[in-house]
Amino acid sequence: MLPALRRLTDREVRIDLVGAGDTRVLAKCAGLSEVRVHGFVESLAPLYAAADVAVVPVRAGGGTRIKVLEAFAHGVPVVATRLGAEGIDAADREHLLLGDDAEAFAGACLSVKRCPELAAALAARAAALVATRYSPAQVDAAVAEAYGNPLFSGGMV
Repeated sequence: MLPALRRLTDREVRIDLVGAGDTRVLAKCAGLSEVRVHGFVESLAPLYAAADVAVVPVRAGGGTRIKVLEAFAHGVPVVATRLGAEGIDAADREHLLLGDDAEAFAGACLSVKRCPELAAALAARAAALVATRYSPAQVDAAVAEAYGNPLFSGGMV
């Protein structure tokens, strides 16, 4: 993604990598002037507060995309691949922007950066989605419904 960003803009780009991740990739990225490698951090809140966009460039793997929901909950616009947003009831251009190749992904990131109105609208709709669809109460209700057990509702297990 970084080479595509470099091709598409002459603006300064800074990427913060957070988490354990593949140490070989992190070591490579640590040498790039645009990349800050943080590793594990106790709290992501300060990083989200400083972010223009949260990127989820997942190209392989499975599981729930908790980081997308986390960014939504922090009010940060998200750019992801389709795989990166898989399993989340979010729509392209409504809650987040999707890009599956480097050029599209980088272009989506720059769209968020260039258009504060777009960034704010995506973040607001995504935060509302988290509140209505992915709140603890909603998750409890979904589990109760899935298992047909009223004891699950209200967080009582």
